Amino acid sequence: METATLVAIFISGLLVSFTGYALYTAFGQPSQQLRDPFSNCPGGNDSILYLNRWLTFSK
Repeated sequence: METATLVAIFISGLLVSFTGYALYTAFGQPSQQLRDPFSNCPGGNDSILYLNRWLTFSK
C-alpha cells in the first residue's frame, strides 16, 4: 500500500476510536461519576437563560 493510504487509515482509526471513547464517557458507565457544573450555581439553569437573552439582544 502507499504511504498516503496507510496514513489515511491510521487517522480514520484514531478518529473513530476517539469518537467511541467520547460516547462511552458521555453515556456509558463512567457518566455516573460526572458532576453537573450548573447544579450548584445560584439560580440553577436560569443563568444560562439570561446569558442566552443577553447574547440574543446584544446583536
